[in-house]
Amino acid sequence: MFNHGFSDETAIEEIVKDFIGIDISGKPLKKVLVAIAIKFDERYKNLQPTYAQFSSQHLKVKFEYIIGRVIGLYELDETNVVNAKKFFWDTANAFRIVRQSKEPWPDYEIKKYSTETKNKSVTETNLIIEAKSFAEILEETLYEYQDSDFNINSYAYFEKDNLVVDYWKLADNYEDEYFTIVTKENLAQLYRELEIENENKAELLIALMNAFKGENCFEKVKDFLELKNIPFENNVRHDDN
Repeated sequence: MFNHGFSDETAIEEIVKDFIGIDISGKPLKKVLVAIAIKFDERYKNLQPTYAQFSSQHLKVKFEYIIGRVIGLYELDETNVVNAKKFFWDTANAFRIVRQSKEPWPDYEIKKYSTETKNKSVTETNLIIEAKSFAEILEETLYEYQDSDFNINSYAYFEKDNLVVDYWKLADNYEDEYFTIVTKENLAQLYRELEIENENKAELLIALMNAFKGENCFEKVKDFLELKNIPFENNVRHDDN
């Protein structure tokens, strides 16, 4: 059993400032949780390998205590307290995935096909499949959901060299589609933040998918862009049936 090592008598604002280096006074809860999640990931990645398992458990206990008291500063009911804690750990995990997504496994070469033993029609089919696979890499699915009432999906893709993240929701009597757009001139900063070399579009989309996929993907992407001060545009299309 690990002890967090903090005093309940010390104001949580002071603990956060001294231990993490963040001033949380008067700031919205979501921005505070994202900022603390970044600090958690920074400390997590610097754990010494020999004692990583032990140290990570101790680190989590400390941050669980901090998050619990930070959330207590805001007027939340029991359900939203649970949701806020889940949001923090989901966000911290997302930053870890972004960090690791640069090279999660060996970069395998594409399978070679011998055209010497294949006729022309088979060779053309292979080319079509390879072209389709490449096109699919330039669009990643962040979320999909469907039931009798709603059809929802979210995609990240490139359009005219601009990054687009969309969120589409279709119901019986309306259709909404939201767009977050990072224009070409602002993408360089995003590539740096996600540690993507040579401005590789496919790797960028994969990193976004790995880090932010799920029900709240659209908001998480915007939160990340705001946190990193990366300019983006918002558009919306609304149709009533």
